[in-house]
Amino acid sequence: MHKNVKTLTRLLVALGLSLAFLVPQPASAQDSGFGLGFILGDPNGLSFKGYVGPTAAIDGAVGFGIINDGHLAAHLDFLWEWRLTSWERANLALYVGVGPKIGHFFDREEFRVGARAPVGVTFQFTRVPLDFFLEVAAGLWFIEDIDFDLDAALGLRYWF
Repeated sequence: MHKNVKTLTRLLVALGLSLAFLVPQPASAQDSGFGLGFILGDPNGLSFKGYVGPTAAIDGAVGFGIINDGHLAAHLDFLWEWRLTSWERANLALYVGVGPKIGHFFDREEFRVGARAPVGVTFQFTRVPLDFFLEVAAGLWFIEDIDFDLDAALGLRYWF
């Protein structure tokens, strides 16, 4: 199992770096466009975000969860975002959201479906096409087994 995790992690890193170098002109502010990067915590993997309006975005991740015996995890959230403050070189925003999540737990051979509600902050550079984010998400698994969980992660995205 650990060999598969390492292989997938290397593949995700290579894919993310490859996509980052394909962009001819970077975006300057991250309140539009599409961001792709990495998320570390629970889950660890590939993160993406795309704005669908001035204060609304779709966000998601695919990767491996390290809590609860290890599992393949994916989520897709609708986010509402509020800019807290702006500086010349960066913006700080707060976001909340809701969305579905799925997980395959390897040790128990279980496939679960649930919902999550993230709360986070994002630090968006205005001159460099990058953002950092920190989020905590309350989750509820309701298919296969009913169980509450908590995800926490730190991430970085490159904006196209």
